[in-house]
Amino acid sequence: MKIKIFKTFLIFVFCFISLFSYAFASVITGKVIESVASAGKSYDFSSNAIAGAIVTIEGTNYSAVTNIKGVFTMHDNIPPGVYNIGAYKDGYYLETKRVTLTEVPLNLVFILTRKKNARITEQDPSLQQQAGNEYIPDALYVAFSAITAPGSPASAGSSKFPAVGSNMTSMQFKAAIAAGADVNTLTGMPTPTKHNDFMNPQTRGDYFTPLSEKPNTVAVMDPYSPKNTKFVEMSTKPYWVCFDNTGSKVFISTDTQYIHVIDANSNRVIGTIPSGGIVTDITRAPDGNVYASVSGSRPGILAINPRTNSAIGFYPVANSGRIGSEAQPRAIAVGTDYVYIAMATNSAGEVLAVSKTGTVLGACPVGAFPAGMCLSPNGKYLFVANRNSGTMSVLDATRLALMGNVRVGTQPTKVATSPTGDRIYVTNFGSHYLSVLDGRTCSTIATVPTGKGPLGVGVSADGTRVFVSNNTENDISIINAESNSVIQTTSRSTTSKPFGLAVRPGGLR
Repeated sequence: MKIKIFKTFLIFVFCFISLFSYAFASVITGKVIESVASAGKSYDFSSNAIAGAIVTIEGTNYSAVTNIKGVFTMHDNIPPGVYNIGAYKDGYYLETKRVTLTEVPLNLVFILTRKKNARITEQDPSLQQQAGNEYIPDALYVAFSAITAPGSPASAGSSKFPAVGSNMTSMQFKAAIAAGADVNTLTGMPTPTKHNDFMNPQTRGDYFTPLSEKPNTVAVMDPYSPKNTKFVEMSTKPYWVCFDNTGSKVFISTDTQYIHVIDANSNRVIGTIPSGGIVTDITRAPDGNVYASVSGSRPGILAINPRTNSAIGFYPVANSGRIGSEAQPRAIAVGTDYVYIAMATNSAGEVLAVSKTGTVLGACPVGAFPAGMCLSPNGKYLFVANRNSGTMSVLDATRLALMGNVRVGTQPTKVATSPTGDRIYVTNFGSHYLSVLDGRTCSTIATVPTGKGPLGVGVSADGTRVFVSNNTENDISIINAESNSVIQTTSRSTTSKPFGLAVRPGGLR
């Protein structure tokens, strides 16, 4: 009896200590604001506030993101100790503080300095002092490819662009399929009709945004003021888009076996890079290079040096043999150590881990026809959209092991994450909505109705906006990431269909 009482007493003491420790664990609150030097005005905690800044405790999983007022709070049972705490947002320099956490709540103010001209690199700080105060704004780049009715000219009298259907070359037909086009519509795609540019505010957003009536363009959109959209005319059909790590160059795959390079400062085409096949996906990597997955008679991975606008390597890739000899690369993601490439057939799929020298190191089966893939911001997890399975596969990127499959919508096609990794976004081409998942549990938080045929997806650098290209409806949905609701839809293009899109990375504004 005494032993039982003693054990009960110990349990009580242990629970009390645990509750006491939790109650008095360190809490960190604070604010992130822009410096006077970069803001050009005196401190005002409302107007100088930086929303979407990431505050982290180095060496831990503790982090927070500032709200619209620049305020953050971390109260996740942080143990007392001495830590380095950093605040960062794309477009600003990192600021760190070394602090001692006790049971007393800690309040911090981080003052971030904005980076300067995009032409100046971080490697030469002395040049930054000479850059002046030219700020490079955020920008969303969207590839619009020409659409035509069978047998009609593809570009209002121009013969440069072949008609869809019997006049389409075999290579262009394959490129359209690689870009996500429906094979059934390629032989009978109707010409879109004019419509009212003002959308229903309850379902489609409530603002007018002009779109170019010229086919084969890259729309350059201000994410927060789409009325200021500009256009870069292309001589061929653009499909997939990505920036380099500095945000100064845009790489665009086309329906030819070339990747076009656009200078993001002048919005002019400054180079073309032969790909050796049809590019099915393109992405930037932590090492600074740009990588593309290439399908065709010689499938593989193309590595590009953004500084020279030239290919630095092509690595042929064959599937493991378990999913059929006809498998082709469909999506690509690149981490610090490995390149991940999704191989697909209509009924199967697998992800290969490839070394930076082209050696296949492992394979992991996923769902049928993996069409989109991305890494979590910390590089630990791979998220794969399986178009013909209606699922998103979650992989341990380090071990290349399947952790599970999550049911999403019909024909999930592309996937992206928020800058902090707390949200995962999947476009469902057949369901006409965007799936929003919790980045930690991979459970569905919301489904956001978009236009028909949502395809490409991107997230703003501060994580407050999500952009979706509606490939069947020929417009762009702009989504509030906090409320998971469409706040704006562009007018529909009458000449082109949107495919890939990319948000200019912060860091060089």
